Amino acid sequence: MNTDIGSNGISKYLENHGIRKIQRQNGKNPLFDAHLVRLILKNPVYCGKITYGHRKTEKVHWTRNEYHLVEQENFLLVDGLHEAIIPEDVWNAAQAKLIAQSKKYEHINKGKNERKHLLSGIVKCSICGAGMYGNKSIKYKKDGTKYKDFFYYGCKHRGMQQGHKCDYRKQIPKR
Repeated sequence: MNTDIGSNGISKYLENHGIRKIQRQNGKNPLFDAHLVRLILKNPVYCGKITYGHRKTEKVHWTRNEYHLVEQENFLLVDGLHEAIIPEDVWNAAQAKLIAQSKKYEHINKGKNERKHLLSGIVKCSICGAGMYGNKSIKYKKDGTKYKDFFYYGCKHRGMQQGHKCDYRKQIPKR
């Protein structure tokens, strides 16, 4: 199938036609989201292939026992013993289209007051232990003029994000 709708369009199409995924783990989202569609399209198992060394576990810097998966550029792709669901040429065309449509976000115009939050993820919350992130607060007066910008670190689980809730309400000012 040749289409230009992209992964967001595919996820909306599946939702509109009542196609749901099997709920796993926490079972909160029965719908296909764009990220999951991209992961499925990148999976070589559907064209009868198996990969070796596609992902590698690497230690997170500045931590003791934390590791994360990192995708490798050079990995072994071989024919599997299972039957392909889609032809290899269609899968290769989908990979080319995914690469052509993927675009990294880049800052075009950074202002003078734009700062880097060097301690994001390193500073830990005293209650839940999660990494804190750098943020900026902009406040306006009633007459429309702006107060001085306030830069701070806040807990990433503060507002029930990613299924976790933290009661830590303080913000560490960034100096």
